[in-house]
Amino acid sequence: MPEFLNEDYITIAPELIFPAVQSCCAVVATASGINNLAGYHMTLFTNKWEFDRAVLHLKTEIGGAVDCVYLVGNVVGRPGNNRPGLDSLMDLKSAIQVGFGYAFDVKYHDIGANNPGVAVHAWRDAATAHVRLTAR
Repeated sequence: MPEFLNEDYITIAPELIFPAVQSCCAVVATASGINNLAGYHMTLFTNKWEFDRAVLHLKTEIGGAVDCVYLVGNVVGRPGNNRPGLDSLMDLKSAIQVGFGYAFDVKYHDIGANNPGVAVHAWRDAATAHVRLTAR
């Protein structure tokens, strides 16, 4: 049964659905050998303090070293949102790498801003153990 993450929700589950992403961003993290995914439905108005607290919670709860982080949503359209530390894609990637203690590149897929009705679905493929993401 998938977990639904509305705005500002964070959770750990094997399958995540982020409804109505629109101008928001879905943050999905995985850990080696752990079936669950860590998810955070970040809004355009999320500030650095809120983001850092959510990442700390997810990092603690996932139960392993984070090996991959995905961003899906309004990733590139964030500049100008007046949120120091999260104002650009580079700021966002840096905050993720520092917060999760993750040294690799952050994978992202930009769907643009204000796409009504777009939902992000994340799950781990049972046959291959790869993470699958869809945005529609």
